[in-house]
Amino acid sequence: MNGDFVFQESLQALVQSAERGCAFCGLCWTQIQKTNTTDAIKLCLAASSPAGVKGSEESTDMIDFKVYLNAFWDQPTTTFSRRAADYFRLTCGIIGSTSKLSIYLHVFADPGSPAASVFDGRYLTANRNSGLPPVLALTRKWMAYCRKAHKLCNDARRLGDGGMPTRLIDVSKPGSARLVLSKQLPKAQPYMALSYCWGEGVRHAIELTDKNIGELFTTLPESHLTKSHRDAIQFTRDFGIRYLWIDSLCIIQGNLTDWESESKRMGTVYGNAELTIIAGRAADSREGFLTNDFYLRTKTPPPVTIKSGASPSTRDGADLGPLYVTVPRSGERGPVNTRGWCYQEYLLSINSICFGEEKVFFQCRSGMRCEDGHCTTTAENASQYIYGPGISSKAEVFRRWYSMLHEFTPRALTEPFDVFACVNSIAQQAHRVLQCRYLAGLWEDDMVRGLMWKARHQHYLPLKTPLTRPTTSGRCKGEVKGKPVIRAPSWSWARVQGPVVWDTLARREGRYCDPKTVFIRPLNKNNRWTMQEECGKPDRLYMSALELQFYGRVLRVQCSQSQTASTEMEKYLESLPANLNVSWAPKHRKYGVLLKVFSDSNHLVKRVSKSKDNGRMDTDVVGGGFFDFPNEKRPDNLWCLRVIVDEGLFLTRDGGGKFHRVGWFLMGDTGKKLF
Repeated sequence: MNGDFVFQESLQALVQSAERGCAFCGLCWTQIQKTNTTDAIKLCLAASSPAGVKGSEESTDMIDFKVYLNAFWDQPTTTFSRRAADYFRLTCGIIGSTSKLSIYLHVFADPGSPAASVFDGRYLTANRNSGLPPVLALTRKWMAYCRKAHKLCNDARRLGDGGMPTRLIDVSKPGSARLVLSKQLPKAQPYMALSYCWGEGVRHAIELTDKNIGELFTTLPESHLTKSHRDAIQFTRDFGIRYLWIDSLCIIQGNLTDWESESKRMGTVYGNAELTIIAGRAADSREGFLTNDFYLRTKTPPPVTIKSGASPSTRDGADLGPLYVTVPRSGERGPVNTRGWCYQEYLLSINSICFGEEKVFFQCRSGMRCEDGHCTTTAENASQYIYGPGISSKAEVFRRWYSMLHEFTPRALTEPFDVFACVNSIAQQAHRVLQCRYLAGLWEDDMVRGLMWKARHQHYLPLKTPLTRPTTSGRCKGEVKGKPVIRAPSWSWARVQGPVVWDTLARREGRYCDPKTVFIRPLNKNNRWTMQEECGKPDRLYMSALELQFYGRVLRVQCSQSQTASTEMEKYLESLPANLNVSWAPKHRKYGVLLKVFSDSNHLVKRVSKSKDNGRMDTDVVGGGFFDFPNEKRPDNLWCLRVIVDEGLFLTRDGGGKFHRVGWFLMGDTGKKLF
């Protein structure tokens, strides 16, 4: 179809048709209620009633309240180039080029059917309880095309070390898997790797330990495994791959030495896997992931079968057979997107199949392909990877590192001290290009910008939860759950729990390396920010303490304590130059404190006040400060360290004379004159 046609004379007529049992109208009405505002629905319903529209503030004379339907499709493609999914669009309340309400319904066909030649063989796995075969068929098709046509992905495979995990699960015998040592295999073998959520407090019925390691090399009773583990074995076996890697069955649990050794090898485990299975929709390993309960969970009507007619491109020939219409599916991965370990596993994988919240999709370095036909291209997909073909610029790797942390820091960790292990393999990859020391999550060659991380809740309106201190899980013997821990130096982003952000705009990068705009420099002439040489390796798993030594100018300050502090802060922000990076002023007013030069008998500062009428601030105002932990008691003995031209670190000083970060601050011309 090209162009809208009248499907129903009114929205009321569509509702009545749905009530009489029309499956297609029922699907449309359900989706209209889910995706449109109540006011828009009421307006369109009222327009078709005998009484007409009453109480509306807008004129409805020029609005067309008929219900129109249109269909859109693309020619089939085997590439991963962007394309719109085939869909119906239904509209009502049309005025000009807009409509009061609209919905989209996706169209798909079964693989192997005549219609598949037009609709590209798409198949939504929850349609008619069809099981695993269609997913396997699509995955094989996507993987084969990736290996044949994606130079970027093939180059990434060649960059890998070709290694294998220490241990693998042999799934070749149904019902009786077993562990094997990869070094005992005659040559490197293809294998799959599982990425999944363990679940809060979940202990698997079977885990690899020092006690049962001999038994599991003989047999691994599948019936006793958690559902996600059984699903992964089934998918691997049915796909035709003999070996599978699952962390709790291939790393010795409770053995710190084995865990530390294996956790450094995640780049090998996931980077060399033939395919990573992502159990996205499962919140814990007891749930499983192969079954999609989308219709049951969302109470959405099942797909509606319609006749296809002849090919839309030629409009002649035989009928193509049945097509199916359903509501659009979410592209969310699911609970797996909330976990820190899973993010590294996703980034390290070259090929992955994700069983997402509502649909299945295949991901590679060149793009993403969903079972409903949605695609993304290389340009949209490639920027998230730290290391790979064509990535040789240090500036580019730095930008990608901060972007990675932007996605990683909001994610949860069961064990707080895993924070560096969770990005360890990515850090190792970045080091291949950067070739500089890795200091508690920061890179020595970009130390100035690295130090200037900020809490994202201070910037972005949708984020309301301030940063917190990481706390113990209570999983270790004798450990009290919820006790704050120190897992990184105060100047490192890893010291806090929660989302943080850096300035990664290319046009602003110069302000972090230009001597004219940088006001700190390392004590060591060789650009060494710390004298602790052993702390700079990228494969370090623990960095709870590390002292930096550098030159900089500090100024002791005090917070404004008056009842008009927020008003003072607002006036201060308004006084700053327009080009200063303060576009989030409402957030700054809420979380910021006005900082003034500290004054007492030992630190006497002459205060020069201006008339209130001239709009200028007092000359003892340093800037606006933002605490990393705004809900905690404010520390005494506060200092400001100017780092770049208009920003710096907010510090406290201990009894030994050493400084510790408590936040950051920004300043205008008045503050700059005080340093």
